Amino acid sequence: MAEPQPSLSRTLEAVTWLLTTVAVIVVGLRIYTRAIIVRRVGWDDWMMLLSLGLMITDSIFVQISVHHGLGNSQWTLQEDDAITAIKWDYLAQPPAIIGPALGRISFAMLLLNLIGTQKARRIPLYVIIVSQFIANTMVFVLILVQCKPIESLWDYRITGVCWGLESQSKIGFFQGALNSATDLTLAIFPTILVRGLQMKLSQKVSLAILMGLGVFAMVGSIMKTVYLPSVGRRENYTYNTAPLIIWWMVEGYLVVIATSIVTLRPLFKKRTKHTGASGNTHSIRTIGSSGPKGYISTTDPAADDFPLTYMGTETGMGQPSVRAGYDSSNSHELTERNGEHNIRKTVSISVNVSGHRRS
Repeated sequence: MAEPQPSLSRTLEAVTWLLTTVAVIVVGLRIYTRAIIVRRVGWDDWMMLLSLGLMITDSIFVQISVHHGLGNSQWTLQEDDAITAIKWDYLAQPPAIIGPALGRISFAMLLLNLIGTQKARRIPLYVIIVSQFIANTMVFVLILVQCKPIESLWDYRITGVCWGLESQSKIGFFQGALNSATDLTLAIFPTILVRGLQMKLSQKVSLAILMGLGVFAMVGSIMKTVYLPSVGRRENYTYNTAPLIIWWMVEGYLVVIATSIVTLRPLFKKRTKHTGASGNTHSIRTIGSSGPKGYISTTDPAADDFPLTYMGTETGMGQPSVRAGYDSSNSHELTERNGEHNIRKTVSISVNVSGHRRS
């Protein structure tokens, strides 16, 4: 019998719960920003919450598996512990597949709200949403049906009929390649979005980088694909699959974290007020305002920040309209009193949204 290899259990636990904690904080701040500051929670936010919920479920299943010996050489474990560890390892795979997929779909939905109605830009995002849903759901189902009875997946004492390792590897590599390509596409896509914005080049670059953090999830996806063959090997399963699990945790949680960070900009935005003696300039740019839902960015050429603000309409409500301007009747008043000039300048800005007026 070979010497037992150094345990990976502590590494598994550390990576799992560190990423879980960071993801919960980031998504919590995202929901706070949308619900309290922006006052609009969209479908992409609910999708991200569901993604996070599945990843937390994955973390719990992995922790149970670690408790029974996952990360240790299998021959050092009691038979029942080894079987239980492998069982929870397999049960952790479905949420680890669907969770990141929903995170990518959430980010694609966010981008759809930002790019307007141009079909050339929207079609690739629809392709990403559909392909992520179909491909990862298919892999989820195939995991459940690859062996009959399903218990033979983790209990080698039960005789079952399973697909060949070649078929399992092909499915896994296809999924890994698709997810890696999707992460890369979603990381590059924001550069198209910010290219037409009226802002400084430095602001464009920083925003594109912030929205392209998903490229790090691509690294996790590639590494997970590299370790996929370990799933098809029965020998020393509790140890050999530990690196795979570490990388699927990295992939899943980086999708959640990276695609949520960009939504936190309104939380950290510096509110500045610009006034001038000769006049004021207010610039309002609407991205995708011709569609039913969109995001608006209010930019000033002199400003250093680019706040991203959700703007949408509910069913049955009209398209919001934004009007900003001076009240010409009261803008400038010049009076002479006791030989002295008193100058008073009044700026009136009104905003109409769906028939409701705020001044």
